[in-house]
Amino acid sequence: MRRLQAAGLREIEVTSYVSPKWVPQMADNAQVMAAIARPPGVRHSVLVPNMLGLQAALAGADAGNPATRPDEIVVFGAASQAFSQRNINCSIEESIARFAPVVAAAHAAGLKVRSAISCALGCPYQGEVTPDEVEHLVKLFKQIGVDHCGVADTIGVGTPRRVQAVMERALKHYPLAEVSGHFHDTYGQALANILACLQIGIHTFDTSVAGLAAALTPRAPRATWPPRTWSSCCAHGHRDRGRPRCAGRCRWLYLRGARPGAGVARRQGLADQARPGVHMSGDEAADSAAVATAAGYPEGFRRVASLLAERGHRFAPRWLDVPARTCAEAALALGVHSGQIAKSVIFRRRADGLAVLVVASGDRRVDEHKVAAQVGAIGRADAAFVKQQTGFSIGGVAPVGHAHVPVVLVDRELFRFDAVWAAAGHPNGVFCLSPDELLVLTGAAAADVVEAA
Repeated sequence: MRRLQAAGLREIEVTSYVSPKWVPQMADNAQVMAAIARPPGVRHSVLVPNMLGLQAALAGADAGNPATRPDEIVVFGAASQAFSQRNINCSIEESIARFAPVVAAAHAAGLKVRSAISCALGCPYQGEVTPDEVEHLVKLFKQIGVDHCGVADTIGVGTPRRVQAVMERALKHYPLAEVSGHFHDTYGQALANILACLQIGIHTFDTSVAGLAAALTPRAPRATWPPRTWSSCCAHGHRDRGRPRCAGRCRWLYLRGARPGAGVARRQGLADQARPGVHMSGDEAADSAAVATAAGYPEGFRRVASLLAERGHRFAPRWLDVPARTCAEAALALGVHSGQIAKSVIFRRRADGLAVLVVASGDRRVDEHKVAAQVGAIGRADAAFVKQQTGFSIGGVAPVGHAHVPVVLVDRELFRFDAVWAAAGHPNGVFCLSPDELLVLTGAAAADVVEAA
């Protein structure tokens, strides 16, 4: 903190007055506040979860040590009902009711109040979070008198266009100077999301100090670091105007845990390490041929592995602990955004009875009229047709390895992500690839075949 002050930063979030039972890293909050210098012109903020947290933050000043008094408090709420229930065991509306007296007491003590809206772009339990849901929480915070609106992508699944849509909702209720962004770099999108905010005028962002501040939310398993100080606009406080500077990709590879010589650590690194609930089908750089010949795997899964090996694909397919028969189940098992699940939808072309395979993001609905405009009149495909044409049952249809070569269309929406997950011939089987690799593997062209978002 002293070094940050000496570096000229004027807005610094120092610590959190949260329960040490749940977040033991913050047990020394009072000692830190008592130890740091309090130079004039520097705003020091602290996070408080409830009235007890506010009282603890003010306890030092009440006991005659005004140097420990914060200048600002931060209250937080989730835009996702599912996350709110899992994280603090209450609904969004109940959490705001709890914060109302905290905000009033903080104002009575002369403190500014800043809100942090978590899971504004996605939730590990709910999946996608809509701009309407975010705006609902923004309005609730405004109603109880919160002075500043911070919008956080807690698990790092936001993309620039979606970030702008959410920020526009916040700007309907707060002035430009009182809206900020907080972007985690889970998929390397934090800088792009900061740029998207700068393009609409928002210039205030949270970042961590040299990558030291990992996410402390116990119920956000996919959260990682906010951008480091040298790759974005300010230190882990706020409000410094600045210019983003690229830190290069070596930082990203290091945080992803890449091993020298692994040969697969790159931005598509979702497949670079096993996640809870996901079993590697061998080493992360394993040859898919080993999976194709392994005993115990179903035929469809081995067929996809064999084809991936034949075409030199760098990632072997994986076998999940539980079957993922829907995109939501697959996203939950992998810990990724539901849009990163490349769902396969099969139609029957009326002209020749050939299968038409549409590969789209799991959070989008395929528009049959757009598909028909690309390939001609189509009809629905039943399970028997899918099995006969592709060799896979519904629930395990892979974009490669079909019994008969179908017409393939890949929706452009998939290119929101650097990496996506496709079925590998069985409800328990998946494999990772980039959207560009999907085009190469299937021989398809990108097309607009989903309904407007």
